[in-house]
Amino acid sequence: MTEAEEVDVPVAPAAVVVEEAEEEVEEEESAVVEEEVTVEKEAQEEEIPAVDEQLDTDVAVVEKEEEVRIASQVKEVIVVNEEEDIVVVNEAEVVEDEEKEEPVDGIAIVQEHVKNDFAGVSFTTVPARSIIRTTATTTPEGNPLPRVFHQVLPESTTRHRRVIIIGDIHGCATELRSLLDKCSYRKGVDIAISVGDLVNKGPESLDVLKIIKNDEIIAVRGNHDDAALAEYNKYIKNNIPPSKEKYQWVTELKSSNKRDEEEYSQLVTALEELPFSLSLPGYGVTVLHAGMVPGIDIEDQQLENLIRMRDVVPTSVLEALQADPPESESDAEIDHLHSKKEKEVATAEEKGAPPPQLVLPAFDWEACIAALGSNKNSGVTGATPLSTLPLVPQLEASERRHPAGKAWASVYRGPTHCFFGHDASRKLQLEPWATGLDGGCVYGGALYAAILPALDENGKVMEGRAKAGVPSNAQKVELGTGLSAWLVDVPATTVHSPPKIKKSAAVVEGKE
Repeated sequence: MTEAEEVDVPVAPAAVVVEEAEEEVEEEESAVVEEEVTVEKEAQEEEIPAVDEQLDTDVAVVEKEEEVRIASQVKEVIVVNEEEDIVVVNEAEVVEDEEKEEPVDGIAIVQEHVKNDFAGVSFTTVPARSIIRTTATTTPEGNPLPRVFHQVLPESTTRHRRVIIIGDIHGCATELRSLLDKCSYRKGVDIAISVGDLVNKGPESLDVLKIIKNDEIIAVRGNHDDAALAEYNKYIKNNIPPSKEKYQWVTELKSSNKRDEEEYSQLVTALEELPFSLSLPGYGVTVLHAGMVPGIDIEDQQLENLIRMRDVVPTSVLEALQADPPESESDAEIDHLHSKKEKEVATAEEKGAPPPQLVLPAFDWEACIAALGSNKNSGVTGATPLSTLPLVPQLEASERRHPAGKAWASVYRGPTHCFFGHDASRKLQLEPWATGLDGGCVYGGALYAAILPALDENGKVMEGRAKAGVPSNAQKVELGTGLSAWLVDVPATTVHSPPKIKKSAAVVEGKE
């Protein structure tokens, strides 16, 4: 695979189909938000506690550590630790492997190490297992692939610093500023990370990108970030203006002012290089936008799933549905089981009758989750390979909420704790090994963040720092790794994107 900058691929034809499907999903998730969310504006007037005095000391500590670390790397551009299979790269240089491994069984393997200029924190180590094996030649929306699929923030970078992970922003710049203030975020002291979907739907997408850049916030790629980039490329390269309102803001990235043009070019480059996932080994945490199929290592996940999936569905159930379709539905409708049943729901409601039921094959989810739990150390360096562990039922990703599926986060059992967004209809998700932070802010809900406390050299919470900078009304949650985190939220200032109502058929499980 060539570097992203050398690939000039038009938007894939499938993107149009995906966009239409995505519109239906957005309508479905926004309806749930409208029914459940009450915007409490009084919360904005709540007193934000002062930052713990220890934060002032942290600035000096972090700066001193950074000086020592950089000085130690001046003479050694690359140091290889063979036991841990980790490559350390001098942050002052960009290093790319001149010789790339040949594709194995049709799988393209790419290994590159680059500096991320988007954030103030440089990525100085990239474990070899961060390579994502994929046959894809473009992103799901047809854009050139980023140079790095999976980024890693090493323990040396996160040590003594709080980590603040932010949910889906969707162009809500005002709420983002309020959230950063409420979390007492300090640039250069704390590390802030976004789960993606920085833009679209909200009123201030361009302002959000400026905040991300100026406040040195790290981000992973969301489906809306990828889609907006595709619309920008069509506009710039082919002079095709965006057809949907949510993409109109991309025209602002084209400016006749030289200073603005330079800044906007940097913002576009930042979007182009957003990784699909991010790991913080010091915390045992992975950050991604949408989800991952449990039981599959991160480097083997499909890129599309990382930015689009919501549910997992048993392969055996899908196969049974294909072999024995419910009632008279065609194969084309079985995939998501929506269109015909939705019409039947509407007809039933008009007649005052209960919605039709869809009978699905039985599946033992408890056994499946138990098997995944026994494999939770898979993928960790030195762990037993998945192939030698107890058999885990095969699951497949679904972008939509599937009648035969479950939220992927409710099934996932490690090995790292995942923070993600994308699923506004389910709002805040608190699962044993995954935390969903999409509070539907753009629909009038709330913008969430999770604060991870600063850790010392031994990976323990620094003494007296467990609640540093944490608001008094923050919610404490336990991660799958045993670490505690604090959830903070600010309400939306208004409904930025009016939700639409969508209904579906009732589901009955247990058909043998």
